[in-house]
Amino acid sequence: MVACVLAVVVTALVVLPPLAPRAAAHERTDVEAVLDNVSPPLPAGVDVMTTPSVAEELVVTNPTATPLTVLGGDGTPLLRLDASGVQANLSSPDWLPSNDPEGAASGARTGATESTTPGAPPRWEVVSGDDSWAWFDARIQPPAELPPSASHATRPTTIGRWQVPVAYGSRAGLLRGRFQYEPVVGSFRVVVNAAPAGMIVSPLQGRLPGLFVAGPVGRTIVVRGLDGGPFLRLGPGGADVDPSSPSWVIDRQARGLPVQASLLGRGWVHLSDQVSVAWLDPRLDAPPSPPNHLRQSGVARRWSIPMDADAQPLTLTGTIEWIPSSSAHTPSSASGMVWIVVGLVAMAVALLILLVARRLGRGSGPSGQKGDRLPLRTYAQHQEAT
Repeated sequence: MVACVLAVVVTALVVLPPLAPRAAAHERTDVEAVLDNVSPPLPAGVDVMTTPSVAEELVVTNPTATPLTVLGGDGTPLLRLDASGVQANLSSPDWLPSNDPEGAASGARTGATESTTPGAPPRWEVVSGDDSWAWFDARIQPPAELPPSASHATRPTTIGRWQVPVAYGSRAGLLRGRFQYEPVVGSFRVVVNAAPAGMIVSPLQGRLPGLFVAGPVGRTIVVRGLDGGPFLRLGPGGADVDPSSPSWVIDRQARGLPVQASLLGRGWVHLSDQVSVAWLDPRLDAPPSPPNHLRQSGVARRWSIPMDADAQPLTLTGTIEWIPSSSAHTPSSASGMVWIVVGLVAMAVALLILLVARRLGRGSGPSGQKGDRLPLRTYAQHQEAT
């Protein structure tokens, strides 16, 4: 029994989403490279963008026949790309660091590049047959330390600027951008109001929050999804899901899990013999930006999830609370993990109670073809629509 509870805790640790760097959870400081403009403008279809990954990346796409050349920090060519593919200048001191996020970040901190023979002619080599390329450019890596001017910032603040010279054919140009510091001003936290009698309801904090619901023993609970239709069912037989529900698709995709197309239209599919279930739900998502009164805690918005208990309608309700960073209760990057652990312990205790009461067996997953994905609306598309 204890092993079963521990397995549930381990599973929850695996499926919980990572903390958001800026949006929704607002639980860690971040600096990102923002592209402001390209001058002179490039032709339609030639795109440039920055994107954060393990380090800041520049991404360039050029589907035209005219080469787009990116110059390195020493003014010599680094990359050249057009519709036929991408070439790299292996003589450029920036070539090797551009493939290594740590090397790019180190170069940004020291302002140094690898030593090469001065005046060495370009040594071009095809590195891709595509018309786009992404690389870690040291010039767009954020500074290691924040300037004093950012110490008391409460809104996104520019702390520096960057530029990368390029050439489209024989026409010289510049990519210009800035380093934007987004301070930790607080966090959003999901709160559940009093749960219906006999039910255990615990929020799951994260980038996309969720709920853990257990019980009540001897009754049938149906959770309704985003479309108002049946989504999850808890009853004497355990937990079931309707894979046709948009909420199921969004939950799976938000966790990075496949959705089995073979289950579509089959009605209820058995998830587990346990009378409990956890899922991620956009109805619990935080507002896209902090409130105007940053230093004042309060309710940012309210949420509700309709349910049926033995065919009688009821509504699970709660709030999204704003907690300023000045508050002693604000989850920091370290204490944010504490909230997750507390939630996991609550889940484990709830399951232990249910296991003792019901002597439930171990759960079994839904059947279907692994990796058979559905072309349905994703969580990202849901965010855009709302």
